[in-house]
Amino acid sequence: MIAKLNKLIMLILVVTAFTSVTSCRKDKFDDPNQVTEDPNLDTISIARLRAYYTSGSPITINDDVTIAGVVVANDISGNIFEEIFIDDGDRAMPVMINRSALYGDFPVGRKIYIKCKGLVLGTYGGFLQLGGYANGVSVEGIPANLITKYIVKGPTGYDLTPFIQTVTSVNDLNNNFHGRLIKLVNAEFDDASAGVPFADVNLPVPTTGERYLRLCNDISKTLTVRNSAYSKFAFKNTPKGNGAVYGIYTTFSSGFTPEKQLLLRDITDLELTEFRCDGSNPNAVTILQQNFNAVADANNAVLSLTNWNNINEVGGNKFKVAKFSSVICAKADVFSISSGNSSTQWLISPVINLNATTTETLTFTTAAGFDNGGATFKAYISTDYDGVSTSPQSFTWTELPATIATGPGSGFGSFISSGGIDLSSYSGNAYIAFKYVATSPATTFEIDDIKITGL
Repeated sequence: MIAKLNKLIMLILVVTAFTSVTSCRKDKFDDPNQVTEDPNLDTISIARLRAYYTSGSPITINDDVTIAGVVVANDISGNIFEEIFIDDGDRAMPVMINRSALYGDFPVGRKIYIKCKGLVLGTYGGFLQLGGYANGVSVEGIPANLITKYIVKGPTGYDLTPFIQTVTSVNDLNNNFHGRLIKLVNAEFDDASAGVPFADVNLPVPTTGERYLRLCNDISKTLTVRNSAYSKFAFKNTPKGNGAVYGIYTTFSSGFTPEKQLLLRDITDLELTEFRCDGSNPNAVTILQQNFNAVADANNAVLSLTNWNNINEVGGNKFKVAKFSSVICAKADVFSISSGNSSTQWLISPVINLNATTTETLTFTTAAGFDNGGATFKAYISTDYDGVSTSPQSFTWTELPATIATGPGSGFGSFISSGGIDLSSYSGNAYIAFKYVATSPATTFEIDDIKITGL
């Protein structure tokens, strides 16, 4: 009986001990308290610190000065490496730190102080950085074991809204924006950069991807977006829509003209859900696309495209290749036609099946130059053209309501969008034609970025 009682007591003690242990266990640990008191150190402005560096090799800061700023970007997504960006409300400074996972100690919205004596200022590609020491002509990060010597943490939770610089034109970006958090409005990835992986991850050796943003007020100007192949979003596809884009403004110069760049903190910086600059729906599928970039023929050669018909009706001329700078497009002109003589030229698309989709939209861009009048450039659609005839005028063509460029009397104007042209009222097989009619001397027209989408 005593033996049984002893066993029962032992069992009760074991159960009690186990219950005590498990009742004290936490399945989720509390996050460390990130909020600290503001040490309110005496500081100089970031602008004044930047003025220490004029040009040339890195310089060591010998003055006992301190700067302060709020962290506006860190390495949380892997697209920024061993670096944070701080802003004091007027100017910004990238701070290089030789350690990964900086976002734990330096979350976005934390105020920090940097004691600058002994640190160095130098440039990479013309972009000013603050670091721990100079390695020849380059700046290296503050060593991990010296972080607390130079950086003093302040309070967290700062609202970044006052630090965001709204930009409506790429032309407005200058050195005063270096390292600052900017917001681009009416922005989108250009046609070649939309809907593709952020980085070049499908190469044998994945590399940084260069994608290009443009703003609707001037689609010819772009901003380079460089994305690390090691970022968390490298394999994701870029959005196809239009809207707001946030990021850190940087530049890189290998010559006289710095390349304007945007550094994404994460893909949550992209709010691109609206219709594109040309009015197209970002969720649409592409039915036809021709940007002429694959054309290898020389400038002024007769344009030859697989499944496209380039037809002369009157005057001997056909659409030609136009190449200038990095642009490749098609053009129609009368430069080889005697004054007073006429020319009629057709460029007709491959067949389009309008039964496979709905809400089809046509867009393209045009530019005009050497505007002497005497010419028209129009877009048409036909549902009875046979696809092979060299007499397209024998078929029924309906003019489409497109916006067409006008140009200066000398040289060329900028490309403009046709606007979204609704094709949803048409069905079956159809062809799109671009028709140029002119009497020499007459305006030259260029066309590019022809695209038909549907849902």
